[in-house]
Amino acid sequence: MKLSKHILCSVLAVTVALTQTAELHAQEATAALEEITVTARKRDETLLKSPSQSRRSRRRTQSRPVRRGLDDVAALTAGFQFFNQGNQVPGRYNTQLQFRGLTTAQFSPSFATGALFIDGIYVLNGGTSISLMDLERVEVIKGPQAAYFGRNTFGGAVNLITRDPDLTEFSGDAQVSLSGRQNNDFSVFVEGPLVEDRLSFSLSGRLYDKRGQWSATDGGRLGDEETRTVNGVLLWQPIDTLSLKLRYAYSEDRDGPAAQGFISGILNDNCTGLTIDTIQGPRQPRRYVCGPVPDIDSARVFTGQIVSSNTIIPDSVIAAGQLDPATLVAGAPQVTEVGMKRNTERLSLAATTRSANTTWR
Repeated sequence: MKLSKHILCSVLAVTVALTQTAELHAQEATAALEEITVTARKRDETLLKSPSQSRRSRRRTQSRPVRRGLDDVAALTAGFQFFNQGNQVPGRYNTQLQFRGLTTAQFSPSFATGALFIDGIYVLNGGTSISLMDLERVEVIKGPQAAYFGRNTFGGAVNLITRDPDLTEFSGDAQVSLSGRQNNDFSVFVEGPLVEDRLSFSLSGRLYDKRGQWSATDGGRLGDEETRTVNGVLLWQPIDTLSLKLRYAYSEDRDGPAAQGFISGILNDNCTGLTIDTIQGPRQPRRYVCGPVPDIDSARVFTGQIVSSNTIIPDSVIAAGQLDPATLVAGAPQVTEVGMKRNTERLSLAATTRSANTTWR
């Protein structure tokens, strides 16, 4: 009996010790979580106190491939989707940020329900052209954010916080992604001090080149995408409580025709004779495609072949006078191909002051 009591006491002691150890680890984990600071609501606060947010730090972005674009951020964030082709506009012209499935059928970016920001500064479209090599963290804020970020944030907002260049040491990073289907991505980053503890710089660049895999009826390739991006940052800290960060970003997009085509409803009409229930009542549509859309082999087209909606204009067409540049309005560009050419420049200056308990930006 005494032996059983001793065994029971030992088991209780071990149980109490394990419970205390588990509680200690839980308290340490909670304390670590409470130290996560976010600035999405224009002030420093812990992630636990800030509602409807997802945050990824520099360490976590380096462990997962999120520096390639917003589509990688969306893959790691519940309730947030990013689309290169928004509102059915072909190609990468009109990107779209979608929160909790909330979207709009409007084509203009001014009607968007979600918006992108870099260091709190609004980015008008072009979300696919941004290099994330100098990224410090990503803050995804869900729900209406008009009070903090302004219009186009009824569904939510994404704020990309760039890193401050190191004032004491030089460092660099490079990433290379190659594909057998000619989908290549190169990124490089370097930073270091110009005047130790007072002035530093960072430079980053990205080259993305994807070869399209589809062909138009004239032989032109469809789906080509190319982006070149350069970012430069100067950080000046004249005193310990004040820092100024000047950031310049330049990007070029050179995309070919998008891989998209039209199938004529007039030639493939299978609605005639049918009665369709609509909001306005029964209707008998004509010259529409009802039900499954015909595939390439069975669709009827004007030329006998499927013609893409975006295709290169052959020189023979221009030479034959079917497209005469002389008939264009004076000063208007001459159309020789269809695609997207976009040059973007972004310049920002941010000031940060620090006191004992508060940081102001």
